[in-house]
Amino acid sequence: MKKKEIIKQLDKSAEGCLSGNCYLDCDNDYYNLIILKRNNNIVLAAHDDDFAIDGYLIFSLDKVKSFSVKTDIYNRIMMQEMISTDIFVPDIDCEDMHSVCESIFMKDKFISLYRSDGSFYIGKLLRVKKHSIIFRGYDADGVWLEPVKISFDDIGVIRYGDRYTEIFSKYVL
Repeated sequence: MKKKEIIKQLDKSAEGCLSGNCYLDCDNDYYNLIILKRNNNIVLAAHDDDFAIDGYLIFSLDKVKSFSVKTDIYNRIMMQEMISTDIFVPDIDCEDMHSVCESIFMKDKFISLYRSDGSFYIGKLLRVKKHSIIFRGYDADGVWLEPVKISFDDIGVIRYGDRYTEIFSKYVL
């Protein structure tokens, strides 16, 4: 899909609070998203998990392979159930990935992070540097791992405020 068409579909989602299917180059699955903010660098979207909002995804615009707004009936249900009309927009500076990470770091929140190669981390930002972050994740048993340095270019998707991350992070050892 060409970038111009992707941007058109993203803007249609944002303007009408419409859910759409999004494929990213760092993941083989697609996401149902409602676009909340977009600029030439970053996209902030609410994750629509089958008629329920489950946190937010933040990613670089250049990571989007395709985006298409869902069918009229799906979005009509979302509106009638007041799912897509009552979405809280988090206070995240979306100027670029550095400002996104700074905003999240200041909130001291757990996040899930998908790297461009598809690898997955869940944990916290320890530090935001000029071109990278220092991230400390934990494993499937909730045990902290050694911190890793991840460049902004290597960040595929940041998930924020979702059920999995919020609940699991309460039980980290």
